[in-house]
Amino acid sequence: GVADESALAELLSQVPAGITSATKAGAPLQRQRFTFRAPDSLAESVAGALGWQAEALGAVASEMPASADGQNVSAHQDRHTSGRLGLEEGDVAVLYLHGRGELEFTGLDAAAGDGCAASRVVDVAPGRLVLWNNGAVKHRVVSVPGAPRIFIGPMALGAGGKWAQVGVIECSDFLEDNGLCKDGHCPDVDKKDDDVEDSDVDFGPPGKLKDDACCKPCTCADVLDGDAEYLFPEYLAPCAEGEIPDPAQAAVPAPTRDPSSDGCCIAPTPKPIPAPTLAPTTALTPAPRALESMPASVAAAQAASPWTSGLWSTL
Repeated sequence: GVADESALAELLSQVPAGITSATKAGAPLQRQRFTFRAPDSLAESVAGALGWQAEALGAVASEMPASADGQNVSAHQDRHTSGRLGLEEGDVAVLYLHGRGELEFTGLDAAAGDGCAASRVVDVAPGRLVLWNNGAVKHRVVSVPGAPRIFIGPMALGAGGKWAQVGVIECSDFLEDNGLCKDGHCPDVDKKDDDVEDSDVDFGPPGKLKDDACCKPCTCADVLDGDAEYLFPEYLAPCAEGEIPDPAQAAVPAPTRDPSSDGCCIAPTPKPIPAPTLAPTTALTPAPRALESMPASVAAAQAASPWTSGLWSTL
């Protein structure tokens, strides 16, 4: 084989801790992808098995895509999982490091249902390198409970010597890197881990999903706010200028993804104008006047004003 026990142990030491713990505990393991820094000799051996000649092997990258999966995988052809959208039409390689299962290949004629092409089953075994022409066959994987598969690949080798991850595309990867929801639909967080089947996609560019694959009919809440934990900005749009979101319309369908056109928005309610407040006024208080008092007697009056004493008298 291309990897002996020491090489397998070195590679397995690079597996993320969470995968290693789940594997040892026999816990269910969903598909996870990561990368390995493989020995140059291993990368060159796999490239040689794919037909690369000795003079070109020095250009082969040692960083190789890897995966772990404890689930069954339905029949499919591998597609590029990032970068460009589309089927990998050349050879694909997988090097198993751990686990058990069965890898079944079926010619495309048989996969289409006419039964003319034969199928072949390959046992999953640590250290086993499996190669196939991805453009000519579909394949599926049958898992063994408690024996999740850890492997380098599936991968294709580009002309520049770089390994490209291929395989089944999950909804989250498809929407992130490759394609779009059907018109009037928005990403559905409950479907993010679903696999995208070939029959789910109208290949463009851009690739656009059919029906409700990976997505759901948009609502006002979807186009105005989205899901903070599963956010795709290209599906968001604001209300038109001078409008604000209408909370009462959050669950209303938004088929055009234009919130104002779809009735998701309203004009803001004018703020009430407060009644004018009158400034407090100060009542004018007349200045106190001095009060005159009558003298107690004529004699007192004459005494107070002697010059008037000859003008009047009492009888």
